[in-house]
Amino acid sequence: MRRSILRRYVRFSAIALILAIAASVGISLMYSTNAVIDRKQAEAVVTAREAQMLLLATDTDGSGSALTMEVSSQVDDLPSPGSTDEDDSGSGASGETAVASTGGSATSKPADLDDEALALLKRKLRNLCIAVDGEVLAIYDVNPDATTASTVQSATVNEKVDAELPGEWAHGGNVEGVPEQMLAAARDGFSDDPDFISTTSLGSSIGWYFPIQLQGSDKIYVLGVFFDADHERTEIVGYALAFAIPLAIIIGLVILFGLLAIKRDVADPLKKLSARMRSFIQDGVHARDEKPVSKTSEIAGIEASFNQMSHDIELFVEHIRKMTDEQSRAAAELNVARRIQLGLVPPVRELAGDGFDSFAFERTARAVGGDFYDLALLGDGRVLCMIADVSGKGVSAALFMAMVLTLLHEKLVDCDDPAVALNEVNDLVAANNPENMFVTLVAAIFDPATRELTFANAGHTPPLIVGGEYVDVDPGFALGVFENVGIVSQKVTLEPGQGILFYTDGATEAVSADDSFFGEQRRAQGAVRAAVDAVDVFAKGREQFDDLTLLALFATGDESETWEATVEPSLDAFDEISDHVREICGESPKTKMVLLACDEIFTNVVSYSGASGVGISIRREGGSLTVAVSDDGAAFDPLARERHELVFDELDQGGMGLMLVRKVTEDIAYERVGEKNVLTMRFAL
Repeated sequence: MRRSILRRYVRFSAIALILAIAASVGISLMYSTNAVIDRKQAEAVVTAREAQMLLLATDTDGSGSALTMEVSSQVDDLPSPGSTDEDDSGSGASGETAVASTGGSATSKPADLDDEALALLKRKLRNLCIAVDGEVLAIYDVNPDATTASTVQSATVNEKVDAELPGEWAHGGNVEGVPEQMLAAARDGFSDDPDFISTTSLGSSIGWYFPIQLQGSDKIYVLGVFFDADHERTEIVGYALAFAIPLAIIIGLVILFGLLAIKRDVADPLKKLSARMRSFIQDGVHARDEKPVSKTSEIAGIEASFNQMSHDIELFVEHIRKMTDEQSRAAAELNVARRIQLGLVPPVRELAGDGFDSFAFERTARAVGGDFYDLALLGDGRVLCMIADVSGKGVSAALFMAMVLTLLHEKLVDCDDPAVALNEVNDLVAANNPENMFVTLVAAIFDPATRELTFANAGHTPPLIVGGEYVDVDPGFALGVFENVGIVSQKVTLEPGQGILFYTDGATEAVSADDSFFGEQRRAQGAVRAAVDAVDVFAKGREQFDDLTLLALFATGDESETWEATVEPSLDAFDEISDHVREICGESPKTKMVLLACDEIFTNVVSYSGASGVGISIRREGGSLTVAVSDDGAAFDPLARERHELVFDELDQGGMGLMLVRKVTEDIAYERVGEKNVLTMRFAL
């Protein structure tokens, strides 16, 4: 989930504010605590001195009014928290003077006080406790060597609180766990900076211990001055809050103003800029007349970069749109040109008849090619063959090809000599050729009756006798270059089963390298397919650079091919039969129909005759193919009933397959020869 800058800043500010408040409170608590403790320590020192004065006073009524007033006056003049040591030392000097002034007075030891004297001492301690706002004052009889102590007398602000004190605070009560601070006071004497104690049997208290030595006695007593820690803690917290709250307010205001500044100078401009970017992404149009989103250099720099980028993108998109439109128009034009070319020159064309078999193939390197061929049967039974290669590629070559093809076809159809047609077309093209384009070609007319091939070459590669050598031809001149070039005709006679291959320069290297790829091909399609495969192998997977066009013409005449064999009555044996049919007939749609009929008859024989062997005889004579299937199974004539006599159930049991065989064959006959069934089928190729 994405987070905004403001949210991150608010979270960071909140954490910073909390840490700042915590730090300020901690610091203020530390300083306030030290200040309060120092103040209470000073009050305790003054209280100790005034207590000794109170114990040595000569009045017996216990009122101690003059002393109380003096103590109150001194407490009011005590230094505030954080005062200097010089003020404390001054108070100590006055205290020592007071003790000295009473040095001549004599009194009994506190341990020898009777009940009345103890009561008087309690009242004096109570008055002093009230005057200094203490929690409790107590006098102890301490033995530092034995680390023991007992309470001589103690007093709080009133008798009710006195009654709630633990037993060790009463007269004669033993102090459990004598504090080290009490022993130090009895052992080391008076100090203006004694250590304080924070834990007593009263609970939460803070106090100090001071020695008291009476005149005329070596006995050391200790005075304990204690204050309520909860009361002092409240005072400390008050000091801390008085310092921390204003500081927190100041920090909060600084953060708030910083937040508002970030919102104004960063967040709001970025939101506006983001909105413009989204609008540009959705609509593709950037409004440049809008006011700048910010005057700060950083945001303004980002905005300027976005404006420049959006402008560049708009120009680029417009450029791409124009290029796309141009490419679309060009693609449409190429598509139209390709359709026209395919209408004139289909990728594959097969033509066969009595005494000849021909096949043409074309594969363009681009959408529209510059090669073309013409393969047509003339009205007198002769065959027109032509293959050509136009200079250049693409649409211009296709248009030039269409023009030349149309002119040549019209001339060759009505002409016995192809050289005459080529010379006439050459003069027409050369006279009207502003682009200086040209075409190389070979045009031939084959007469199946005489097996004579008359051809004329106009600067094209020489044709190749399939399985033989190149035909020795006059090279001639390419059409469209010069007028009156004098192209001549030549003749060659093909023997039955012999073929000739015409090709363009897209196959020159592969064909020139080795003609062994033809093998024993005796069919036009097989020869062309073998040549195409050789070209692909020679290219080794590289992208086709030039158009590839081939045309093969075979003279069929009286040649015949025969294959006979006896195979096992197994469906797997049909693969061998299929291979020999393809070898004799080549690859063509008619060959597929022959295989379909043979497969149907062979399957019926294997499935129903019970024969121990199946004899196959395949013989081709010219454009006719005869296939005879014989078996030694039970006598059965599949042609005994006419087709209209077969009912649906019989059709489902093989009758429909027989109907298909009748449809694709020129003739079909059955006879029983000895102990064998013989079914003979004849196909027209």
